[in-house]
Amino acid sequence: MSWDIGDSRGLAHEIGHSLSLNHSNEFHNTNSCKYTIMSQAGLDPRNYLQPTEILKAHKNLRETNLIQFATEDSFLGILF
Repeated sequence: MSWDIGDSRGLAHEIGHSLSLNHSNEFHNTNSCKYTIMSQAGLDPRNYLQPTEILKAHKNLRETNLIQFATEDSFLGILF
């Protein structure tokens, strides 16, 4: 599979997919939030990850052995 990463934002976007994040969520339709790293529009800032998406990523990390690579301070005070 060939990915067009191009920059760190593209890499963050693709890592988001690895953490089961999508181009949309329960609060935004596909690509409607131009600030989220999961936006597909190349000219969008893509410099934000919503707290709900962080929680979703941590949930997916907990369900695998990848949680060992997440630091406690990355949980932002969220108790599981």
